[in-house]
Amino acid sequence: MNERCAGQEGPDLSARARSGWVQSSALAEAGFRLLSAFARGRRRRLLPSAPLSIGILRTGYIGDMILATGMIRHIKDRHPKARLHCFCYPSARPILEENPRVDRIWSPYWLPFRRLRKLLSLKVFRNVCGFVREVRRERIDLLLVACRQQTFMGSLKVALLVWMIRPGASAGLSYGNRGFFLDIRVPDEGLLVKHESEWCADLLRAVRIPGGCGTPAIEVGAQHEEAVSRLLESSGIASDDRLVIVHPGGGSDLSHAKWALKRWPAADFARVAGDLAQVGGVRVVVTGIEAERHLFREMMAHGLDHATDLIGKTSLKEFALLARRASLVIGNDSGATHLAAACGAPTIALFGYTDFIGYSPLGPRAIVLRHATECAPCLYWFDRSGCGKACACLRAVRPEQVVAAAKRLLAAERRYRCEAGDPDGHE
Repeated sequence: MNERCAGQEGPDLSARARSGWVQSSALAEAGFRLLSAFARGRRRRLLPSAPLSIGILRTGYIGDMILATGMIRHIKDRHPKARLHCFCYPSARPILEENPRVDRIWSPYWLPFRRLRKLLSLKVFRNVCGFVREVRRERIDLLLVACRQQTFMGSLKVALLVWMIRPGASAGLSYGNRGFFLDIRVPDEGLLVKHESEWCADLLRAVRIPGGCGTPAIEVGAQHEEAVSRLLESSGIASDDRLVIVHPGGGSDLSHAKWALKRWPAADFARVAGDLAQVGGVRVVVTGIEAERHLFREMMAHGLDHATDLIGKTSLKEFALLARRASLVIGNDSGATHLAAACGAPTIALFGYTDFIGYSPLGPRAIVLRHATECAPCLYWFDRSGCGKACACLRAVRPEQVVAAAKRLLAAERRYRCEAGDPDGHE
């Protein structure tokens, strides 16, 4: 069992695990090499010295966008007069909606589609045509492609998006020959190398914007504070309660069923929540979206009877405020866990088949709990690993180990609050 602070180096795992993050075949790679050779012959555009309009293309979900918010802040700080555009999935849009540094958010509904037959429809075609006309009127000088091209469809879709946007110059991460459409390619070395924020920093250095991207920038409007105060009051949560948030869900996007396999068993969450509820002054709450209510019912079926049900009662930004109030957040590798860590909450993230080095939560008090296996992380090829779809790497994390880590973080949180001038460890 490994317990690691976010961002630290991991074990030297097998070559199969290290290369398992990208879908590959000899025919596809030959095609990418051919496209790369063709693109090499065209004239490369020069980087603008002072771009008036900058775009950031970041595919992925809530957690992926949270990891890129530090990059957004750094770009705007270096180019305050530039108009900043962000291209993202619709589900990640709420992370950016109240960010004063972002001038415009582009999140077409077809962007997350993973199958060609979904894209080949008249409705999508009409929407794409409107998107192309509108985005090209913006005349984006520099487009930063801050996403890693893990699948065939993803690589081709990103290339098509860059063509649609038609920036003055483009730069991005490139695994092998998959960045054939970019003017500036930053080599992507694959899995288990470094954190996503470091890849973003490499990309910025390539376009002469040096600096780090490791501190997230989560903006929450004041209008959400009253809603959270009412929720806490109606739930009977006192101001001196030490709030422990348990988030058993995540991976609810139905476009990719594999994400749901990042969930630790609800029975184990129930054991952890039950043990922590016995700690003095601790109030355990269970959060999630309404579609995940069955997980709370499953936890109740396994003996959990000392927890407050907040399933479906918070928006994304309200959850962020709740996390800032919490003494501890425990969750899977999910957007909610990333959000809690980014808001500064002591956070335990449970990782299985995903890259615990590249995608660990960014936060001053975030740790990753995982069980080291030879085949993990395996991401897209996990169904070909020794465990099939059983996710043995995640299920091997034991509740007593999570409870022990949680109690250490709660003790550290009490000391932290005392040093901040609150001798009772209260808010």
